[in-house]
Amino acid sequence: MTRRDLNLLLPFLASAAAMAQDKKKQPSGTFKFEELPVKVGGENRTRAVLNGATHKGSAVEIHLTELGPGMSTARSP
Repeated sequence: MTRRDLNLLLPFLASAAAMAQDKKKQPSGTFKFEELPVKVGGENRTRAVLNGATHKGSAVEIHLTELGPGMSTARSP
């Protein structure tokens, strides 16, 4: 990595850190699957688990998706 590459990368890292600080820090806890709100999109069902920041300020988003019958988990490039 050259200095030029680093100069291009630094603003991105700074903005990512600022965005992570804006998020609410998540307390530790457990989540009952049955109590997570369900969002239905076609035959897929999605449950949002959490969206916030770790104790060190890193952004984290976790969700669960149940794919409908015949749906593939492969993503196109």
